[in-house]
Amino acid sequence: MSTAQAVTLAASYPVESIVELQTLCTLPPTATLGDVIEHLGGEDANGQHSVLVVDQNQLLGLITERDVIRLLAGQVPLDRAIAAYITPEVTTVTPGQC
Repeated sequence: MSTAQAVTLAASYPVESIVELQTLCTLPPTATLGDVIEHLGGEDANGQHSVLVVDQNQLLGLITERDVIRLLAGQVPLDRAIAAYITPEVTTVTPGQC
Protein backbone atom coordinates (compact mmCIF):
# COMPACT_ATOMS: atom_id res chain seq x y z
CA MET A 1 0.00 0.00 0.00
CA SER A 2 1.38 3.39 -0.94
CA THR A 3 1.52 6.32 1.47
CA ALA A 4 -1.18 8.10 -0.51
CA GLN A 5 -3.45 5.05 -0.29
CA ALA A 6 -2.81 4.76 3.45
CA VAL A 7 -3.67 8.44 3.97
CA THR A 8 -6.86 8.08 1.93
CA LEU A 9 -7.86 4.98 3.90
CA ALA A 10 -7.11 6.63 7.26
CA ALA A 11 -9.09 9.73 6.26
CA SER A 12 -12.16 7.58 5.68
CA TYR A 13 -12.34 6.71 9.40
CA PRO A 14 -13.48 9.47 11.75
CA VAL A 15 -11.24 9.89 14.82
CA GLU A 16 -14.20 9.01 17.05
CA SER A 17 -14.58 5.57 15.47
CA ILE A 18 -10.92 4.76 16.03
CA VAL A 19 -10.74 6.09 19.59
CA GLU A 20 -13.91 4.28 20.64
CA LEU A 21 -12.31 0.95 19.76
CA GLN A 22 -9.07 1.59 21.66
CA THR A 23 -8.11 1.15 25.26
CA LEU A 24 -5.02 3.30 25.60
CA CYS A 25 -2.14 2.22 27.82
CA THR A 26 -0.88 5.07 29.99
CA LEU A 27 1.91 5.28 32.54
CA PRO A 28 3.47 8.11 34.56
CA PRO A 29 6.99 9.33 33.68
CA THR A 30 8.30 7.66 36.84
CA ALA A 31 7.30 4.21 35.53
CA THR A 32 10.17 1.91 34.66
CA LEU A 33 11.17 0.25 31.43
CA GLY A 34 10.03 -3.00 33.06
CA ASP A 35 6.58 -1.46 33.63
CA VAL A 36 6.35 -0.62 29.92
CA ILE A 37 7.28 -4.17 28.95
CA GLU A 38 4.67 -5.52 31.38
CA HIS A 39 1.97 -3.28 29.87
CA LEU A 40 2.83 -4.03 26.25
CA GLY A 41 3.05 -7.76 26.87
CA GLY A 42 0.02 -8.05 29.13
CA GLU A 43 -3.55 -8.97 28.34
CA ASP A 44 -4.62 -5.32 28.70
CA ALA A 45 -2.32 -4.25 25.84
CA ASN A 46 -5.00 -5.30 23.34
CA GLY A 47 -2.67 -4.95 20.35
CA GLN A 48 -1.12 -1.69 21.52
CA HIS A 49 2.42 -1.02 20.38
CA SER A 50 3.07 2.05 22.49
CA VAL A 51 2.40 3.52 25.91
CA LEU A 52 1.30 7.12 26.45
CA VAL A 53 3.29 8.84 29.19
CA VAL A 54 0.96 11.07 31.17
CA ASP A 55 1.42 13.27 34.24
CA GLN A 56 -1.56 15.02 35.87
CA ASN A 57 -3.70 14.40 32.75
CA GLN A 58 -1.04 16.04 30.56
CA LEU A 59 0.42 14.02 27.68
CA LEU A 60 4.20 14.20 28.01
CA GLY A 61 5.05 11.80 25.20
CA LEU A 62 5.07 8.14 24.30
CA ILE A 63 7.34 5.13 24.27
CA THR A 64 7.00 2.43 21.63
CA GLU A 65 7.89 -1.24 21.32
CA ARG A 66 10.70 -0.18 19.01
CA ASP A 67 12.03 2.19 21.69
CA VAL A 68 11.97 -0.68 24.19
CA ILE A 69 13.93 -2.96 21.84
CA ARG A 70 16.51 -0.23 21.21
CA LEU A 71 16.88 0.42 24.94
CA LEU A 72 17.22 -3.28 25.76
CA ALA A 73 19.84 -3.68 23.02
CA GLY A 74 21.71 -0.80 24.66
CA GLN A 75 21.47 -2.66 27.98
CA VAL A 76 19.40 0.00 29.74
CA PRO A 77 18.35 -1.48 33.11
CA LEU A 78 14.70 -2.48 33.48
CA ASP A 79 14.40 -0.41 36.66
CA ARG A 80 15.27 2.86 34.85
CA ALA A 81 12.48 5.49 34.75
CA ILE A 82 11.10 6.05 31.26
CA ALA A 83 10.97 9.86 31.44
CA ALA A 84 14.36 10.23 29.76
CA TYR A 85 13.48 7.88 26.91
CA ILE A 86 10.08 9.07 25.70
CA THR A 87 9.33 10.72 22.38
CA PRO A 88 8.17 14.09 23.71
CA GLU A 89 6.63 15.80 20.69
CA VAL A 90 3.45 13.92 19.87
CA THR A 91 0.99 15.22 17.31
CA THR A 92 -2.58 14.65 18.43
CA VAL A 93 -6.04 15.12 16.99
CA THR A 94 -9.34 15.40 18.75
CA PRO A 95 -12.73 14.04 17.69
CA GLY A 96 -14.26 16.34 15.10
CA GLN A 97 -10.87 17.62 13.97
CA CYS A 98 -10.61 15.08 11.15
